[in-house]
Amino acid sequence: MNWRTRSLVGAIALAGAFGAVGIATAGPPPTVITGGGELNPSTLPKNKLAPAALTVRINAETTNPSGVPDPMTNVLLNFDDDGTVTTKGLPICTRNLENTTTAVARSRCRPSLIGTGIAHALIPASPEPVTTTAQVSLFNGPKRGGNPTILLHNRADIGITVVLTGVIRNSTFGADFGKALDVTVGTLPAGAVFSDIRTTVKKTWKFRGKKMSYISASCHDRNRKLNVHGVFKVTIGGQSQTQTGDVVQTCRVKR
Repeated sequence: MNWRTRSLVGAIALAGAFGAVGIATAGPPPTVITGGGELNPSTLPKNKLAPAALTVRINAETTNPSGVPDPMTNVLLNFDDDGTVTTKGLPICTRNLENTTTAVARSRCRPSLIGTGIAHALIPASPEPVTTTAQVSLFNGPKRGGNPTILLHNRADIGITVVLTGVIRNSTFGADFGKALDVTVGTLPAGAVFSDIRTTVKKTWKFRGKKMSYISASCHDRNRKLNVHGVFKVTIGGQSQTQTGDVVQTCRVKR
């Protein structure tokens, strides 16, 4: 499944496009957030939850002459209420991960590791921007305001580490949505800007003799659709602007 965003005013016609960009400009924005993801398996029970893995991709596409996207400062992903997150009995990473390599971070918090991924960032330079690649590690973090968190440890090949925190809370987007992941990106070192990130969350463990799964899902809705609504904050021309997009994945009821 894939999402794309489009400008309300510019009316960008993109194949398979959903959602809109809340931007008051006379044309398409120079940076557009696109992406997608998959829930596996997609064949799920109707009336009970089953363990699942979730892959999420986010890309920043730009027409800026520099080739560097405008910075994305916040990501809010609202997930279908046929899915949920469980952290009961899962170890929490409380170690300091700042300035650590991927190997050190995973060694310190291995029992808390819930997923991995890869990210790319661009650093403005002449005549062309410098591309960096980062290994991403996702850990079950300390609760914030009673809500679970995910620590996103990004270790770039240029020796820079960025640790972001995503808060998992109840979605306020609508009745068909359950949980939401809210990640503040902020300003990255060396003027870097994320250009894309792909992560997969998959974690199971045993707690008091019962098998637990970080991600669990069902295929309960009559329309057999699993929905994700993304809200992205992007700073363009010094102003924060909002882009939104929707993803729909069809599920099947397990017989």
